Amino acid sequence: MRFELTTSTLARLRSTPELHPLETRRRNIFAPTAVGKHLFAPLLINLTVVFYPIGILMVKATQTALGMATTDDLFALLDKLNIPTKTHFHRPVRTVDENRSFRGTLPGTHTKTLFFKDKKKDFWLCAMEETVQLDIGVLSDLLGSARLSFASVERVKSKLGVEPGAISPFALINNPQNDINMIFDASLMLSKVVNFHPLLNDCTTAINPNDLIIFLQALGHNPVHVDLGPTTDKK
Repeated sequence: MRFELTTSTLARLRSTPELHPLETRRRNIFAPTAVGKHLFAPLLINLTVVFYPIGILMVKATQTALGMATTDDLFALLDKLNIPTKTHFHRPVRTVDENRSFRGTLPGTHTKTLFFKDKKKDFWLCAMEETVQLDIGVLSDLLGSARLSFASVERVKSKLGVEPGAISPFALINNPQNDINMIFDASLMLSKVVNFHPLLNDCTTAINPNDLIIFLQALGHNPVHVDLGPTTDKK
């Protein structure tokens, strides 16, 4: 899949110690992956589907949508922009609670990203710290949108090219139409490192938030920073 930068970018290698040296991003899926006290050996079922044996269960990792960008495409673009990242592999996680249980000890701010559609059929991708609990009605008023609701699974796949459980700002690589409004909680910009899924839910990629903005601007997106404090109730 080819990508053309839509804006000029002065990306440079940053000195954020948490992101150096760059970790190998492409894994040998036959090799066990150690995360904290957990050891997971992903099993290759075919070229696109990976299952993890968890006790007596087989847990399937999410997939990217057919014809959409893959993690290799994502990392290739990040490399082209000279943006350093560090990716950690773990068992598939679909919720914040699962993520906390199985990601191990990873530095940086852990996040969640919610995908909304409003009554006017506008789309909103909202990234925030993982403990934030949103009042969607208040958020709608804050953004000036028309009654937000969660986007359907079909919309997640068709607009972002990922499955629920793997939604993140990285998925905007699949939105060349630039018709999704990207919203960041302003507090995330205060972090040295933020963690997001790189299109799949069996890995987490750490990136400097300023570099993430550079990445999104290179795609033609102009994220908006919003203080979500009035809309939230942190645990």
